[in-house]
Amino acid sequence: FRGDVPLEGLSFVSGHAIIAWGVAALLWTVLPGRWRWIPVGVATLNAIARVYLGAHNPLDVVGGGAIGIAIAALLIVAVGMIQHRRPTDR
Repeated sequence: FRGDVPLEGLSFVSGHAIIAWGVAALLWTVLPGRWRWIPVGVATLNAIARVYLGAHNPLDVVGGGAIGIAIAALLIVAVGMIQHRRPTDR
């Protein structure tokens, strides 16, 4: 299946890319060493597949990836702030 995505005009960011890159960014913070690259590879393959199948233009998946990483960064900061505000147990 090859979608008919116009190369010019309006387009919409890829929700698949938002989720894939958001999860990859969150996992980057908790996975050790080389394991960090597996979610990044999956997110990259997801982005390539969305363009290859004609569901999105390249900038759609780049924009989706940027939004996903930004959301993950905000979540990381928010959780970090919550952990720092918690009273210590004595």
